Amino acid sequence: MHRIELPPHLSDGTRPCFRFDRPDPARTALLVIDLQVAFVDEGQPYASQNARDVLPNVNAIIAAARAAGALVVFTRASTSDDPRFVRPDWFEQSAAYGPLAAMLRPECPGHALSARLDRAPGDLVVDKYRSSAMLSQSCDLAEQLRARGIDTLIIVGAITNYCCENTARDACQMDFKVFFITDATAAMTDAEHNASLGSVGGHADLRTASEMIGLLEGNQLQ
Repeated sequence: MHRIELPPHLSDGTRPCFRFDRPDPARTALLVIDLQVAFVDEGQPYASQNARDVLPNVNAIIAAARAAGALVVFTRASTSDDPRFVRPDWFEQSAAYGPLAAMLRPECPGHALSARLDRAPGDLVVDKYRSSAMLSQSCDLAEQLRARGIDTLIIVGAITNYCCENTARDACQMDFKVFFITDATAAMTDAEHNASLGSVGGHADLRTASEMIGLLEGNQLQ
């Protein structure tokens, strides 16, 4: 599990930051970001122990969200040749992302959601084609959420400083209230995770898994 060290301004109250009351479950979606075989399972080149470590907290929040009546959404980082979603050649041919992009095609084992996730028939599964789940060239998730009357998001998953952070930033700018769970998101290193939390704290309400579960269960926390 990450050793979390928030910057002082997010922990000592010296700078105002978002703090939301208990969300209305009927207007809330839990976004489980990209906890796929490629990022979770042992032996996968882009997986980490950190991603495996947060799975119990992720599953606990899934259970609480489902019990409260919130929508549970699983996203899958994906690669497509569809003109609507295809990435530019410079991205897919890059040393940084080309090999990963190849692993995230739907026919590849790495694309599948981790078998360790708590899934149920009523959950929504969305393939996204950019790091943020909120962009129109990524998927239609934002439209689906608005059609359901959802105005609040809870973000868990991987990777903290890429897909999770980008989704949180865009969601905030699109007028969704965002909860970002510090011990149910995972990066490759503690340094990257903590730096991302320090950044995303300007766009979201940072909560621990236990705090978020308490809010979903109807407890009002400070």
